[in-house]
Amino acid sequence: MKKLSIIILFLLNTNFVLANNIAVIDIETIISKNIEFTKFIENLTKSQIEYEQKLNQEEKKLKDELINIENEKLILSEKELLNKIEKYNSDLEIFKKKVNKFNNHYQNEILVNRNYIIQKIIILLENYAKKNNISVIFDATNYILAADSINLTNEIEEGLNKINLELRFNNFEN
Repeated sequence: MKKLSIIILFLLNTNFVLANNIAVIDIETIISKNIEFTKFIENLTKSQIEYEQKLNQEEKKLKDELINIENEKLILSEKELLNKIEKYNSDLEIFKKKVNKFNNHYQNEILVNRNYIIQKIIILLENYAKKNNISVIFDATNYILAADSINLTNEIEEGLNKINLELRFNNFEN
């Protein structure tokens, strides 16, 4: 019985010690609330508008071309019709590739800047952990519930806001 008491006491002590060395953070909240990241997303969205308009015009031309093919299919010879369909399919494929390239470009620009911010957050977390003797820090996606006393989100968010992140992106060029 004495051994069982000692084991239970040891486990309780271990849990108590570990509980004091654990912290949590909500990285997604920090990034989404960051003023520089918000401005970056706004500027990126504005830069997309001009090219989106060009893509919309190309898409309209393709739709018109398809309608034209439908309207002329009774008039055209089989060879002429096949040539028009082949050209349309080729144009459509080029358009799809352009749209994918456009989407991938901007997704990559966001990803690069998010990773940059995450690197800065990790540096802040490392410094905080060293200063406060924190052994483990979990992200919000890795736990269900945590006491506010171990939640570092606000402290790290404040630290990140003091850093001049200078987020940048390249405009899409076809």
